[in-house]
Amino acid sequence: MTNLSEYMAKAFKTEGVKHIFGYPGGATLDIMEAADKEGIKFVLPRSEWSAAYMASITGEITGVPGIVLSTLGPGATNLVNGVSHAYLDRNPLIAITGRLSTGAGNTNHQLLNQVSIFEPVTKWASTLHAASGASHIRRAFHVSKMERPGPVHLDLPKDQGTIECEGEFGEPTNSINVTYGDLSDPASLIKRLENSKHPILLVGPSAVRHHSSDALTKLAENWGIPVATTAKAKGIIDERHVYSIGSVDMIGAKTMKEFVRQTDLILAVGFDAVELIGKWEVNVPVVHIDSVPNTDYVYFADTEIIGNIPKILNTLADAAGTAEKWSEKEVKEFRNEFVSKLTPPLNGAGLSPSSVVQTARETLPEDTIAVTDTGSHKMLLGQLWSAYSPKSYYVSNGIGTMGFGIPGAIAAKMNFPAKPVICFTGDGGFAMVSSELKTAVEQNCPIIVIVFKDGKLDRILRKQEATNLDPVGTTITNPDFTKLAESYGANGVAVSTNSELAKAIENALGQNVPTLIHVPVNVEEYAIQFGL
Repeated sequence: MTNLSEYMAKAFKTEGVKHIFGYPGGATLDIMEAADKEGIKFVLPRSEWSAAYMASITGEITGVPGIVLSTLGPGATNLVNGVSHAYLDRNPLIAITGRLSTGAGNTNHQLLNQVSIFEPVTKWASTLHAASGASHIRRAFHVSKMERPGPVHLDLPKDQGTIECEGEFGEPTNSINVTYGDLSDPASLIKRLENSKHPILLVGPSAVRHHSSDALTKLAENWGIPVATTAKAKGIIDERHVYSIGSVDMIGAKTMKEFVRQTDLILAVGFDAVELIGKWEVNVPVVHIDSVPNTDYVYFADTEIIGNIPKILNTLADAAGTAEKWSEKEVKEFRNEFVSKLTPPLNGAGLSPSSVVQTARETLPEDTIAVTDTGSHKMLLGQLWSAYSPKSYYVSNGIGTMGFGIPGAIAAKMNFPAKPVICFTGDGGFAMVSSELKTAVEQNCPIIVIVFKDGKLDRILRKQEATNLDPVGTTITNPDFTKLAESYGANGVAVSTNSELAKAIENALGQNVPTLIHVPVNVEEYAIQFGL
């Protein structure tokens, strides 16, 4: 007979789960044992929150919910930030926490209402019992994957994992036939496009999840429409494409908004307002194209087309006339002038952050996967790192958490073992998870980590300066990065010029262990960029 732990392991395998991330606890040991017998690898990072980031990014990359385990009490509470990342960044994830056995008696040790803790940051949270295990596990996968995807929490009493579980998991939940409509009556929207002089495509992560890259590029080319993306949608159109104008709400946000204000019609395609850092300040008609209705109401859309995003975009693309809405020349001129503004000449010590990004992009292969931590550098990368294809750039841009970068890069390398993976992080975010370099070594993930070294929490320091506050609590004392990396079995390299940086990256590409490259940067560039 099959017990609940064995049933869960078989369900994981059926769904296509390759890894489980987590920190062990008494209530989850049976699951780990059963999963190992099914050929599912358990990955032990240095903290529960890192495990949750890894599972979350695995879910974002594969579309299969990432699995993360923790013990009860502090193990469960340590998961919350990583699960919150999956919640606001719309990534499928199943978090399983251990708890005391049913009828454990009168004890308060490590006793928390864990379901109540996770309810606000999950799509569904429930206690898992063997009697209902079959339906709960299947529901967990289905709920996690359905739009908008996100995390599910299952709280497992210690005694339930070894109890017989009835039922068969059956086919993977992605075999469930969920049909979205297409643009069955396109005439009115086509007419609006024809009458519009300067439409713009504003594209978000739902378009990436629905594999809309080819259809979107075709629509932009056929009608001559510029494409602005959110950070999580970078690469849905090759950012070298003439109609790619950049990302919204990154550095240069004011300049980008000025360009967008020239439009008389916005096609919001898979746009998710969770990525909108500032206010919606464009007072023009909006057409909402997505697989879910516009319930955020950050903007008012007078037309909502809910259905199969690629089919809708292809229908519109095929109806294009011969006249460009925007000429390639005017779009190209805007982008070139925009990038020039964002890369000003500087005085003083340290490399400009923008030159670090540009040198890395020029040195690395086209198929490189980039992961960025949160901080001023994230805002820079969102605008100046060129992503050439979908799912080649990963960022925490819903919850925007520091400490995400290195765990995210490890997960990316585990899922893209043949591709170079680079992580960009500030020294503040690095300090939170520096021990995960050892996890990268143990998991044979030769990622490249670039640390922007300025000894400050720059993003917060800017806010202090803007409000005439003293710089209290925003200074960091850094370790010897090279020795720290070497102590974990990684390579550590200090660079001070862009040529040294390029050489260090080239050398790192041939290594079988991670490489940490620490770069002193001149953060005065950020002050200029955030004002544009």
